[in-house]
Amino acid sequence: MTVVMDEKAIINRFDLDAVGISPMGFDYSTLESVFEERGLLMVEPHRHEYYEILWFTNCSGVHFVDFAAYKFQPHTLFFIAKNQVHAFEDRTDMQGHLLRFDEHFIRRRPESPVGFLEYPVFSPRSSPRRVIPGAQVPCFETLMRLIIEEASDPLNYHFEEMAASLLKSFLLKSERLEPHSVENSVANRANFEIFYNFVKHVEVNYRKHLKVQDYANFLNIGTKRLTEVCKLVAGSSAKKIIQNRVVLEAKRYLYHSGLSVKEICYLIGFEDPAHFSKYFHKITSLSPLAFRHSISEIYK
Repeated sequence: MTVVMDEKAIINRFDLDAVGISPMGFDYSTLESVFEERGLLMVEPHRHEYYEILWFTNCSGVHFVDFAAYKFQPHTLFFIAKNQVHAFEDRTDMQGHLLRFDEHFIRRRPESPVGFLEYPVFSPRSSPRRVIPGAQVPCFETLMRLIIEEASDPLNYHFEEMAASLLKSFLLKSERLEPHSVENSVANRANFEIFYNFVKHVEVNYRKHLKVQDYANFLNIGTKRLTEVCKLVAGSSAKKIIQNRVVLEAKRYLYHSGLSVKEICYLIGFEDPAHFSKYFHKITSLSPLAFRHSISEIYK
């Protein structure tokens, strides 16, 4: 069934080309320049095909990420994962740093980290906000200064290795700000690799409503092994992770767009609005409309 949708009702999405990120997949900008360039687009719900680290150095305000409003102050960090929806309060005088990069930048070399799912700061089970204590600000400033120097010349010898190493150090240092948020430490590198690839396949295929067996086949492992890995790394079953990704997308459209429930239903791969509503209610204990009404006040 074809549904004609109002383009203004759909959440804005930006890819690397749209924001002028180099083919390397890594970019540094000041927050001031980004807000000046994109203006009101920054105060409207939007998302990216890449990852972001935002460091507010000399300002305060409110940052909306998915379904929560986070107040921030000077030296607050935010970690925005690929496809997360976020926006800012109605102001454009932000000051600080912005790092933008994709997973290919980190994974381009064999010795690079497994992926961003290794880093709890980008996990949906972790708060996207970290506050840098005053005593640690100089250390973070040093790391950022080195990143800025490296980003100024992407043609420099060993640029990828240097920038990726500095970025990894920044992420690890950021995780130490809230050590209780660290994922299950008994999950080894091999398990993270399986889990990362599973979630990557889910991200691409969740609208197709594939079964756990289908994803296990993609990974050339058994369903039992996949479920064990998901339990170990994320504390959840593979089936639940698939369902939660479908519902997360529905929530994002219910919250951040003007699409009707029927339009959202078709957009995320359901053929029957009644089936979609039943599916949504089973996972959230709310109907789609009840969810929309329950969170409608946050942006007001």
